[in-house]
Amino acid sequence: MGPSVSAGQAAGSSGAQRPGRHRARRPLVVVALVAALAAGLGALIVGPTMGSAAAPRRTCEQFGSMGVSGDKYVIQNSRWGASTAQCITENGPTGFIVDTAEHTNNQGPAGYPSIYRGCNYGYCTKDSPFPAMVSQLGTVRSSWDTSGPTAVPAAVPATTTTKAATTTKAPAGTTTAPGATPTTAPAATTTAAPASRVQQYNTAYDVWFHPTKDYAGRPAGAEMMIWLNRTSWVQPIGKPYYDVTIAGTKWTVWYGAANPPVISYVRKTPVTSVKDLPIEAFTRDAMLRGVVKPTWYMQSVQAGFEPWTGGTGLTTKSFSVTRNGK
Repeated sequence: MGPSVSAGQAAGSSGAQRPGRHRARRPLVVVALVAALAAGLGALIVGPTMGSAAAPRRTCEQFGSMGVSGDKYVIQNSRWGASTAQCITENGPTGFIVDTAEHTNNQGPAGYPSIYRGCNYGYCTKDSPFPAMVSQLGTVRSSWDTSGPTAVPAAVPATTTTKAATTTKAPAGTTTAPGATPTTAPAATTTAAPASRVQQYNTAYDVWFHPTKDYAGRPAGAEMMIWLNRTSWVQPIGKPYYDVTIAGTKWTVWYGAANPPVISYVRKTPVTSVKDLPIEAFTRDAMLRGVVKPTWYMQSVQAGFEPWTGGTGLTTKSFSVTRNGK
């Protein structure tokens, strides 16, 4: 996630702000020259041993980041919601592994280890097609392949709250998309965090919008999330409003009146990978609901995990995003 209120925080949370992300560090290229004198010949041996390769880079810094795939993308640790340890290691040209995550949160995400293309806090990835005006986006397609965690964390305390049944209404100024179905929030008791050893997290895109093109701060337009999967009690900020069909799949639309506002699309049938997901189709739907404005600029497309409890082993195998094929 970026530096706004998390779209994964519990519904009804206040507008607490996350720390700003640090500027991504550019990868450093170090050329090592090793000279040795062969016995009796004076031969000079230069460079690494044939077939050797540099070890994957790793960061445990709270907002540590690094360019990958020739700086076309950036991977970032982004541990904004907890003080527990979290580390990421690069995984091939466009991937990363959360190799350490000792989180025990039960009220919101510990962070958003992720990969992105675009502009984030004034740093733009190489040859970025973003920022781009929403009305002139064209096609924005993304493929993403992930896998779940591998370790089991310690149990967390159970906290239970009770809520009255409410029928949700669309926010003021919202236009209902064709075929949309209103959703009634369930009544009775909601268990926030059952005492168990099951890891809790979600896998989601995070797309940021701002009213102007060049902006080096926290985007102030809107945040749009696209959730591919989630565990039992993890949910977006706000409340569910409608079910819609986008890209041939059903999604539940959540809306949270945060700063900036957050609209989340939660896939009804969870998956761990997508191919050529039409990000522009979700953006159009968000425009219909009045959350995103056509004159705003899409700043970046990010993809990652929000670990609440545990998270070790969450993996992005590969990621790509293009605008109009580039």
